Amino acid sequence: MSPTSRTAESLHRTLLGDRAGLLAVLDRPGSPAGDGLRPEEIPPPRRTGPPDGGEPAERSYGLLEMLRSTVGVNRSCVTDPRRYFALEEWAAVVDPPLAALLAAHLNLCLGSLLQLGSSPEAEKALEDLEAGRATGAFLATEAVWGSDLARLRTEARYDADRREFVLSTPDDGAVKFMPNNALRKLPKIAVVLARLRSGPQDHGVHAFICHLGTVDEPTPGVRVTPLPDKPGMPTDNALTRFRDARVPLGALLDGDGHVRDALRTGGSPPIDRPAAFARSVARVGIGKVGLSAVSAAMARAAVTIAVRFAEHRHCAGAGAARVPLIKHRVHHTALIDAVADTYVASYAAGAGMATATRAAARRHVVPTPDEAHRYTMTKYLVTSLCHHVLAASQGLCGAHGMFAVNRIPLYLAVNRGCMTAEGDNTVIALAAAREMVHGHDEATLRSPATHPLPSAGDLQAWAALAAAREGQALRTCHRALAAARRAHTHVLDVWNACSALFLRLADRHAHRIALDELLAAHRQADDAEARQLIACLGEVHALGDLRRDAAAALRDGLIVPEHLALLDHRTDHCHDRLRPRLPLLVDGFGIPDSLLGVPAASPAFVRDYLRTHRSGREH
Repeated sequence: MSPTSRTAESLHRTLLGDRAGLLAVLDRPGSPAGDGLRPEEIPPPRRTGPPDGGEPAERSYGLLEMLRSTVGVNRSCVTDPRRYFALEEWAAVVDPPLAALLAAHLNLCLGSLLQLGSSPEAEKALEDLEAGRATGAFLATEAVWGSDLARLRTEARYDADRREFVLSTPDDGAVKFMPNNALRKLPKIAVVLARLRSGPQDHGVHAFICHLGTVDEPTPGVRVTPLPDKPGMPTDNALTRFRDARVPLGALLDGDGHVRDALRTGGSPPIDRPAAFARSVARVGIGKVGLSAVSAAMARAAVTIAVRFAEHRHCAGAGAARVPLIKHRVHHTALIDAVADTYVASYAAGAGMATATRAAARRHVVPTPDEAHRYTMTKYLVTSLCHHVLAASQGLCGAHGMFAVNRIPLYLAVNRGCMTAEGDNTVIALAAAREMVHGHDEATLRSPATHPLPSAGDLQAWAALAAAREGQALRTCHRALAAARRAHTHVLDVWNACSALFLRLADRHAHRIALDELLAAHRQADDAEARQLIACLGEVHALGDLRRDAAAALRDGLIVPEHLALLDHRTDHCHDRLRPRLPLLVDGFGIPDSLLGVPAASPAFVRDYLRTHRSGREH
């Protein structure tokens, strides 16, 4: 094994940890159990639009069945989240809409059934999903109220005479507005969030099982109306309305069954409404981490495609010479920046996955406040950062980056979905910042002090500077909030006066997390060159962030004007060190060539385009 390959493998281990073995089963055939996926087993590649009037989500459902019948899409992916995350990372590279389908089917629906169900109805639904007799959906968001789930208006009235719940949608605003829930030939089972009512009492939001039926035979009282296509993201969104749809008592997913027992005997169940709500939406936290895993995997694939493209696509050089794109400084420095951000996003996503895995090992259903905060910040940091990486990768491939056959447009569309799903990024970041402000006493915060610009490769010093910048942002938010409360009487006015500073606090907090995870990866790497490369990648990321936030850092006295003059020189030095290692750095992502068989990644891209045209299909 050459030093270069040792370095790439070391980088790969720091990125994927113990998920590397699980991904290897998906990436390569021949595992001891005989499972694994061969490239020829993957269904025909995705077209840009629905073929011959067919519907564009068909490929994702076909891939879901293939995964189910080969490596398993079952409850083991809930009890060991590493399996779920590995499936999501693989799906994100091969067929991004499949990753969205897995999130709804496996994490939100099957996961909720396993963790909250204790009735024969729940077990039967689980068995149907695992056996491929049905696909799963999760109906939470309402059309007008969005993801304000604690105040949702869909109702589940208990009919004591028939021991059933009656699901109803009170008005257009309460219609469920979710992806992956259009009816199909295969039955669809949904976990529905609704407000439980018995008599005059409102018992808060709970989760219920509802069989939606099939496209040919919908369940009585359920009306599912497909929504128009989302370009690049065929996730069969639909509006779902309930008109006195009846479900049995066992459809209530209340954990140990105490609510069902009380209703069955005619009593009034003692319900801790906040706790019940937290249980009902518990899988959303894992979903945030899954979306982060998806975005990071797509970023790794897109950057790999962009680097491969830059190596074989030629353009004008000096005089009459023609050179590969990657020879141009303006091009390879943009690639290096994208690679650095991809490593950062991948390390942050990995830390979120590790948190979720530890929680599952302790059999935690409802995340602790610290876990919930980590899941939120992981999604905000990773999906936002990957959005910039994906957009840059598309631009660096020129016109080639615009074709669906090269996947990057699909990656971008699904990443935008990740930024919106499980709570819009801006909304959840502001909520996290508000929790931070309320959770810290300003008197305990240290006064800012000027920091020297960290030495080359000193990730510890960069992490310390990031922590100082976060601390000062927190202090600024405390003071702004106090001033806003003196100036305004309405809560919304107070909030609007502070929201920009709170969002900056979320950014500073996310950057500190990123530097901490880079530092952890640096310590974990078991190869000297890998450690040097991680340190240099971290410095590129940190320098770019400081440049973007330089005005605030100067205002807060954390850096001095002389530092600004050094930023470009230090960045150029890092780019020069990393330029010869660009191919090695993307090798560290560990994506097999068989999974990236797109024209833009191939030196023979013209023949690949012609082959695509002749076969009448796209990758």
